[in-house]
Amino acid sequence: MGDLTVRAATAHDRDRVTELFRASWGRPFVVGHGVGYDLTKLPTLVAVDAGGTVTGALTYTVDRSAMQVVSIEAATPGAGAGGALLSTAIGHARALGLRRLWLVTTNDNLDAVRFYQRRGLRITRVAPGAVDQARRLKPTIPTTGAYGIPMRDELTMELRLAGEVDVRRAGRAAVLRHAAGGELALWSLLGDPVDAVDAVRALTMPHLGRVDAATGYGEAGMALAALAARELEVALVRPESPATGVPGLRLLLVDPGGSGAMAMPQLDATAPVTAVALLVDGLPAADDGAVPVTALVHHAELTGAG
Repeated sequence: MGDLTVRAATAHDRDRVTELFRASWGRPFVVGHGVGYDLTKLPTLVAVDAGGTVTGALTYTVDRSAMQVVSIEAATPGAGAGGALLSTAIGHARALGLRRLWLVTTNDNLDAVRFYQRRGLRITRVAPGAVDQARRLKPTIPTTGAYGIPMRDELTMELRLAGEVDVRRAGRAAVLRHAAGGELALWSLLGDPVDAVDAVRALTMPHLGRVDAATGYGEAGMALAALAARELEVALVRPESPATGVPGLRLLLVDPGGSGAMAMPQLDATAPVTAVALLVDGLPAADDGAVPVTALVHHAELTGAG
């Protein structure tokens, strides 16, 4: 591994890199999260041994504050090319001031999942059936992958380049990036995919497995509630929906302003609902990193009279 050098690919490397692509993918075209990529048109890093032979290649894209690793190929698995390429890509992403590096792999690729986790990446999303959908763009994707495992699902893995691995701290940092004068610019937050995910995870994680549905107060509240429902894998209901009055329903109420949380008709003393109202614009003190980005303002059994 010490004899390997990683550098940007040049026109001189084109044939060898294309050969590596074809060995891995059949042709230099891959599909990830519903998007097709022509690998020959992406920025590429190559690993070169002491004799000048290209032994591996990594392709990537950069969008907003993130680098996506689209593919990694190594002529000889286990010889160090993959690790050297990924390490260089991480360093490049940091030098660009990006906040995360991420990639997509498949459910059968157990060796890759181990490889990435050992280098600090974490599984952040599982998309069941995504590979089945990808076959519409690339029918040559096999139905059976490594170890005889049916290839069906996509796993998103990421590395936080700023070290924000704690859910609450990452969420708090995301909110503070969209706050000024103690006020949260909610639509700005929702317009940033990375920050929106971090904030919603911080909001929902304490309630994983504790709620049956999510709803929101106002337009912004419903927008956040939709993301919360997806994260918690529960139903999304509108405040006026009869479902909010079902006895025993545990409801997550997302209230961006706090003023209307307890004013909703379905959440008064006559509603047999467990309500969890969250205040999202109550920013924690700057020196208190342990405080979650969302402040719990109400959590009670509303059993009604009689």
